[in-house]
Amino acid sequence: MIRSMLSETMNHLYDRSAAAVVARARIAHPVLNSVLRRRLATPAGEKDALLTAPIYESARIWRQIDKTLGDLSGNLLAPRLVDALDQALAERMPRERKPYLHQLEAWQASADGLSCTVTSGTGSGKTECFMIPMLDSLLRDPAQGLLTGVRAIIIYPLNALIESQRGTSRRLDPKLGRSYALCALHWPDSGKTKPN
Repeated sequence: MIRSMLSETMNHLYDRSAAAVVARARIAHPVLNSVLRRRLATPAGEKDALLTAPIYESARIWRQIDKTLGDLSGNLLAPRLVDALDQALAERMPRERKPYLHQLEAWQASADGLSCTVTSGTGSGKTECFMIPMLDSLLRDPAQGLLTGVRAIIIYPLNALIESQRGTSRRLDPKLGRSYALCALHWPDSGKTKPN
């Protein structure tokens, strides 16, 4: 039988987190340090706890398809897009990569002119579900090179998501010859407006 070490691990995490906060405060009084460390090491979710109760999410292994990005090149995906993904300097998507089933289904829906909703866990490639069809559509557009101005708009519900996508845009732009602009705004109720 396998014994779980979760309880011991969490207790160690509480203690180490409390110790780090107390050490960072650089309080010279040993008794105060001891009291603070004991109170901050309270198990998560209890009164005065430094950490909130843990959230557990089951890990899911997403199903890959049998085809690679290279296999999809020229059919579902524009060859120039597959080349750009393969040659990206950061976060490269090699042509040998096998996409997840939910990505392929989203790409096929987009190619068929349909809308879709993708729900999947963190790190499952949801961004690629919309970003790749959008870039593919821009590359295949017969008016490519003839039109100027905004060709696509992506709206994110959180500024943090915009920041995480900045790198994706930067790594593909040189390969695809595209430019982009990002605008992060704090809504009026926050009292701040900050164009980016």
